[in-house]
Amino acid sequence: MEPNYLLRQEETTDTCMTVTGCDPSLTYYYIVQSKGAGVSAESGYAMPAVPQLTAPLPLEPTNITSNSFTANWEEVPYSQGYTPFLYKEHTALADEKLSIIDTDFADAVCPPSYQPWGDMTITDPFESFSPYYFDEFAGMADWYISVTAFADGALGIDNMYPDFFDMGYMISPKLDFSLGDGTVTIDVDWLSIHASSTTDVFAIVAFATVGEDNSINIEGTPQTFLVPKGTLKHETITLTGGQPDSYLIIFTEDNGIIMLDNLKVEMSMNKDQKVMLPLQSLFTEETHMDFSNLDNFPGERYAYNVSSAYLGDGAFVYQSGYSDLQFIDLLPSSVTSEKFDGVKAYVSEGKLHVVNPNNEPVNLYDVKGALLLSVPAGESEGVYDLPGAGLYIVKVGNHAIKMVR
Repeated sequence: MEPNYLLRQEETTDTCMTVTGCDPSLTYYYIVQSKGAGVSAESGYAMPAVPQLTAPLPLEPTNITSNSFTANWEEVPYSQGYTPFLYKEHTALADEKLSIIDTDFADAVCPPSYQPWGDMTITDPFESFSPYYFDEFAGMADWYISVTAFADGALGIDNMYPDFFDMGYMISPKLDFSLGDGTVTIDVDWLSIHASSTTDVFAIVAFATVGEDNSINIEGTPQTFLVPKGTLKHETITLTGGQPDSYLIIFTEDNGIIMLDNLKVEMSMNKDQKVMLPLQSLFTEETHMDFSNLDNFPGERYAYNVSSAYLGDGAFVYQSGYSDLQFIDLLPSSVTSEKFDGVKAYVSEGKLHVVNPNNEPVNLYDVKGALLLSVPAGESEGVYDLPGAGLYIVKVGNHAIKMVR
């Protein structure tokens, strides 16, 4: 048994106490007694004390290519890990409707850790009674269901037993829904499963804000829809009056489950307006993280911030706030010269594509002039492997073309 030592004992009228001069190689614990009217009551177990953590200082990104980069940050004292968060800043090049989710949940299955039972069909799902982030189906971080029903190819909002579990709802990431004319269009295929044969299930769709105590506050005028029992129905919903830093929420106040088979949400944007889209949150013990396979479209750039974490014994995890955003401009996805006599070269999915109607020799060089590939008689439409990300010179016959992967 490891020895335990009483280091300090004090009384205070506050609800917190800061202790300085601690040894970072040791784990400290504290026990609290409440006192009043001559009676004291001690907490039932010792809580681990966590060090004060600061947000990491982001450093310049490295290894930037047309579809990847490495995020870097400084080490934080006492930190045992870091959580980098990747964002995409989208700038509207014209008035548009931006899709923020478009999924049919085709790959949705119940996580095996739940040990599901039942048919796992959309009309007989597994009720996990647990929350679930469905980022992998959304293509964006922080899409969340508070009480989740799982089926093969569908997800559900479970409000079957609100007296025993949390209210069932689905909520989007926090976004600026005030852009454009403040309109959001939702296309959804849904059905309901009823707690009783006499219960109808209505879906409520609205904008919302979330308070510091995680309370959800409905904004504007919510819309209500009868969700049919056992039969999928397509519904197109238009919400107006979107606000900055708000959420889209779907919930029901009735005892039942709303199963979602398809979900598409579009928000309006005017030309030159910007929106920051949360993409993914990861964990690492290192002071860097590689992000790869990124889209690279006009009007978009990436950014990241990072927080530090103290894990202790795993029972209580403490996380700092997030750092300032660090922006990244990826390299152009391809740079080509003009077409010469029908000759063209471009990069797609990491491979070099050469249109070579006269079957001229194809040679590939790096920026230092080293020959990487030589094809004496090129194909009319050749596809060639590239060694990695970087700038290349492609020579087709007497025509030279610059390429960036």
